Amino acid sequence: MGWFAGRQAENDLVAVTVNYIFVFKRHVPSLL
Repeated sequence: MGWFAGRQAENDLVAVTVNYIFVFKRHVPSLL
C-alpha cells in the first residue's frame, strides 16, 4: 500500500510538471 501510494504521488508530480510546461509554452511562446 505504501509503495503504491508513493508511486501514485510520483505520477501526480510528473503530471503536474508536464501540465505546467504545456501551459507555460502556450502562454509564453515569445520566450521560446
